[in-house]
Amino acid sequence: MLLTPCNWTSATRPRMRTTYSTTVTSRRNVLAMPHRFVTNTRDLLKHWVRFRYDRSPFHEGEQDHTKVCLDTAAIFPKSNWASDANIGSVYQGYTIDAKATLVHGINCANGSRITLRGTYEHTDADAEEISDIVHDSPPSTGMFKQNLLRKLYEECSFHKDQGIRLSHQCVQYLYHSSRLGKLNLDVEYHDLEKADCQYLGALLHPSERQPGFFGAVLSHFDGTEGKLRVVSQVPAHTGFHGEASLTVKTADGHVYQHDHVPTYTHLLEPRVFDFLSYSNLQEYSSKYKHETCDLQGRSVRTFDGVLVPLPDTDCFQVVARDCSPSNHFTVLAKPTNFSTFPKAKVIKVVLENTVIEVFPSADVEGVIVERDGERVAVVSNYTLNAKPDGLYVFFDGDALFVQVAPFRTTP
Repeated sequence: MLLTPCNWTSATRPRMRTTYSTTVTSRRNVLAMPHRFVTNTRDLLKHWVRFRYDRSPFHEGEQDHTKVCLDTAAIFPKSNWASDANIGSVYQGYTIDAKATLVHGINCANGSRITLRGTYEHTDADAEEISDIVHDSPPSTGMFKQNLLRKLYEECSFHKDQGIRLSHQCVQYLYHSSRLGKLNLDVEYHDLEKADCQYLGALLHPSERQPGFFGAVLSHFDGTEGKLRVVSQVPAHTGFHGEASLTVKTADGHVYQHDHVPTYTHLLEPRVFDFLSYSNLQEYSSKYKHETCDLQGRSVRTFDGVLVPLPDTDCFQVVARDCSPSNHFTVLAKPTNFSTFPKAKVIKVVLENTVIEVFPSADVEGVIVERDGERVAVVSNYTLNAKPDGLYVFFDGDALFVQVAPFRTTP
């Protein structure tokens, strides 16, 4: 079998183990030093990840260091979400631009180079379903059509009719409709050698039997120079990881199809969900996930998802508080006595020596905000972020969102 630079089988692919410390051999000391740098803008719309791996000469014939340099960047769209917007169309038409450059050689300027430039968007099926929802069209049907977004949207609309403006189902619809599972990717590679592809394949194949996305793409590298056009779509799924459908077009016009490609990570389906301090890191580690409780209508949804009816009383009830000995803040709520606002609430936030109260009024449109008993004018989209106290308050002119950090005792 003739092996082109990236055409190999599991039997020919070398096994690799990455070492992050100094290794001593009989020949010489080998130093392998990896460095990773992660940065982002303050608004979290631009992200950069840089990875550097530097290994000193190992084999007898090696004279230079071997370096692996990876530079990636992603630009997320700015949200135009508003509480009175049509939930169905909040993320319609959103895209993410991303690029990556991987260099393998004696330095980061010269060597084998792979460049990726792509745009994420909704899958064809999700885009069609969102369009049907926005235009109030009948749900499209198909043998494998799940209509997950349609079901969540209908449940969200039902709760809205019951006076719950942003129910758990509404938040779930926003979360799932923010998934951009289609990637349009341009791939270029230059000065590629056979050894480069073998090592890359060993690094990028999580499984020998089921090569993932990068393994499928690398299998179409032919020669030292080339270009590919890749379209990946990950259908809607309820599991932790889905499967991708890949279409690869080579420079000579041939088109190849790869179905049921394991994704292994969420790199092929990022989300633009920007509610409740969400970040895509939540998809990789639970420590970045924020549990929420919801006070709307005549019930409270607790952090563990249990619905608890509100007691029939006009007294304030504790919704959330600082559980540390400092007791920096307390969030209280009680129902109103207005017949015109049967499901509205009076919210009181006590932040050390400051008391903030938000309540509806029959005399004015919207709600009234008072600080220490005095009425204050608050512009729409007002944000109070008290990071040292673990409290985040957002007021959009009609609804109040309060987020508190979890309290963890020190060992």
